[in-house]
Amino acid sequence: MTREEVKIGFIGFGNMGQAIADGFLYTHTLKPSQMCACAVNYEKLKKNTEKRGMKACRDSKETVEQSDIVVVAV
Repeated sequence: MTREEVKIGFIGFGNMGQAIADGFLYTHTLKPSQMCACAVNYEKLKKNTEKRGMKACRDSKETVEQSDIVVVAV
């Protein structure tokens, strides 16, 4: 698997999860389509993922199913 193929999911997308995702985006390490996240407050999560071009997942199960690597950021 190459860097261009890897999918990363975030369980929890508060300050830490967003900072990590922003770092990947800022350095062009990953594209937004390679990342997804879930969080307790789905509406807030959607707002925070959409502005980055990422996918919002409804729960941790969906996040894990969509990801090769999972970052627990709670």
